[in-house]
Amino acid sequence: NIFKLYFLMNELIDQVLREKPDYIFTVDTKIFSLIFALKLQKKRKKLNFKMPIIQFVAPSAWAWGKWRISLFEKAFDGILCLYPFEPKMFNKNKINAIFVGHPLSWELKSSKNNQKNRKINLAIFPGSRMTEIKFHLPLILNICIKLNELNLINKIILPTLPEFKNIISKEIKIRKIKNINLFSRKKLSPNILKTVDLMISSSGTVTLETALLAIPGIVIYHLSLIDKIFVKFFVNIKTPVLPEIILNQKVYKFFILPNSFEKILNNIIFLLKNNISE
Repeated sequence: NIFKLYFLMNELIDQVLREKPDYIFTVDTKIFSLIFALKLQKKRKKLNFKMPIIQFVAPSAWAWGKWRISLFEKAFDGILCLYPFEPKMFNKNKINAIFVGHPLSWELKSSKNNQKNRKINLAIFPGSRMTEIKFHLPLILNICIKLNELNLINKIILPTLPEFKNIISKEIKIRKIKNINLFSRKKLSPNILKTVDLMISSSGTVTLETALLAIPGIVIYHLSLIDKIFVKFFVNIKTPVLPEIILNQKVYKFFILPNSFEKILNNIIFLLKNNISE
């Protein structure tokens, strides 16, 4: 879609220059927003009028690609950061970077009231990309089968994107797992999450949601050989789990796949049987 996006970008820039708004806010979509802002900055200077350009969501340069910081400093007048450690990445003489918090933290609060020695509700989050579903889902579903055999699970909730629903439904039917409630990710409300006692999740923003609600669990992620090489040479963080990066302390057990099925299963059973409310 690169040509379509480039055409859209030029249309937007023309509209901005015609209407001359007081401020421009770009939201996430970092590559598009960056190129849009750089082009708009050039036009703005030629026409000699003020119009601050502010980006909401900083680049994840704390994880990889620190070279992007200088580009963002050049493109934007201000940046609204999701995480408290992000403003320090930027030169305050070049850009006004402010920590505003993650939208999830504005609405999610824990209200856990766990009881020991009862069957629990499990949430599973295999991922939001096709490759993540492909590698994570079979392992997670096989763990669910084992937990059901041990009579430890009441119900399992599996929120997903509409485009993956048929694929996931097929995998569930093959394994004959009857206590999975599959529904659209858009319908995952805080009230549903508050009924969850334990989770198994792909690494991603969802771990921030579960941590804010004090839901224990484990985090997994599959890395191909190419991914492992990329991580070794370009990634600057020790853990990909967002709550741990923010708090600088261990929150969830993290497993890189392919890994021992038994090792992951044993950790889940340990959490189930050893006071998960802690």
